[in-house]
Amino acid sequence: MYLDCGHEILAVSIAAGYTKLTGRMQVVLLHAGAGLLQGSMAIFGARLTETPMLVLSGESQSFGEGEFDPGPQWYRSLNVVGGPQRLVEPVVKIALQTPSVSTLYQSVVRAGELAQHSPQGPTYVCVSMESMIESWSRPTRIPYVPAPPKLQPATGDIARVAEQLSHANCPFIFAESVGGNEDAFRALVELAELLAIPVIDAPGAAYPTFPNVTVFISVSMQRLTSMRSISLCWSRTRRHGFRPAMHRATPRLFRSRNDP
Repeated sequence: MYLDCGHEILAVSIAAGYTKLTGRMQVVLLHAGAGLLQGSMAIFGARLTETPMLVLSGESQSFGEGEFDPGPQWYRSLNVVGGPQRLVEPVVKIALQTPSVSTLYQSVVRAGELAQHSPQGPTYVCVSMESMIESWSRPTRIPYVPAPPKLQPATGDIARVAEQLSHANCPFIFAESVGGNEDAFRALVELAELLAIPVIDAPGAAYPTFPNVTVFISVSMQRLTSMRSISLCWSRTRRHGFRPAMHRATPRLFRSRNDP
């Protein structure tokens, strides 16, 4: 299904929301130059929430010097120095350029594969207008693309954390992005209720981390780093773990990603 949208941020946001609800990664086609920059805010949001997405936009390689004339727009939107991929490199997992139709198919396949690998996020492929109008034949052998691997801690690490939790005097769980994975969300609730461990919501969390019907603790980062009675902290974040104040008694800290 193809959905035509009149605004780049809205197009990327619709794709991200659909993926979050269905679990199926989407492809977004954006206009070259200005359209890519307009959608970069939503692309960056997809990166922060670890939402897989494939973003495509066009450019011109010949600028009318060959048989194909891209028209006057080449000097308005298609003359990004180094290619449009440089505009979004800071906000995507990888930015590729396909100057030839020979590499277009595999570049799209590879970018889609990388977008779904943990940590998930948007990837970008720059497709030239010349390669889009070239003739192309479907490969006789379509390469097999395996499902992204599911990561989880080693069994020995899980056993050590369980032992530390069972002997901790005042444990708590500092959660940020666990709500993005339904299995991890349910596992967190089960663990917290089993051991009566409070769950603290990270400031600026992109997802709900705990049901509203359950006791929920929310404290400021400044108060959290000044607590003296912590014996064990289990951090579930995307990139940045909990950093206790260095002048306090340092608690034992375990960090885990979203995969249960």
